[in-house]
Amino acid sequence: DRMTDLSSLLEKAEAALARADFMLAERAYRHVLEHQPDHPRAHMGLGTALFRRGRLIEATESLERACLHADSDPSVPMALAVVRRKLGNVTG
Repeated sequence: DRMTDLSSLLEKAEAALARADFMLAERAYRHVLEHQPDHPRAHMGLGTALFRRGRLIEATESLERACLHADSDPSVPMALAVVRRKLGNVTG
């Protein structure tokens, strides 16, 4: 079913991210987000992959979306702060 497929795709994205295959991770996370646009883990992973590829503005946008939907996961605002600092925008 669709949820199983998305779960599998999310696992594939996270495995790609873990082995530093940032292009594959980006594609897989984007595919998850096509079906679940507010998925916090997918936005977090996408933001991380984009950051590692040097695409800081896009990473910021994805991590901001993750912050909106991530409940109380402290790693999301921390990751956003790292990207913003890299951009020179420490005020948020």
